[in-house]
Amino acid sequence: IRDDLVASTLIAGHPRLQAARAEAERQRAQLSVATSSRVPDLGVTLFRTDEIDKASTGVSVGFTVPLWNRNRGEIARAQAATLVSSAEVERVRVELTTAIEAALRDLQIAAGQVGLLEGEILSAARRSVDLARIVPHVDG
Repeated sequence: IRDDLVASTLIAGHPRLQAARAEAERQRAQLSVATSSRVPDLGVTLFRTDEIDKASTGVSVGFTVPLWNRNRGEIARAQAATLVSSAEVERVRVELTTAIEAALRDLQIAAGQVGLLEGEILSAARRSVDLARIVPHVDG
């Protein structure tokens, strides 16, 4: 398995990255709501009241028209929050990538050290033990 495939799989499924992506999506949805409130909004309500001696049914129609403000402040706030949350997603992704690459590099170094120990040092130690068993001890 390639290291970059392992790293990308670990990063994509990491809870911190998923949370950051969810927050960015929530901010995009709020921006969409703020932007859509610039246009006139139509509201229709159907009602019915029942009293002892009469019943009435009616319809209420209303609409809001943003004339001067057009919700610019809320739209600007939502745009800024969307940019911040998108930057947070990228920051978390870079942080996780760096941490995983460092861990993989440490793993490769440790594997190299194990190979060196098993290949050269362990065999030399075995030869030394075998030689020590062969050579008679001299008592002084």
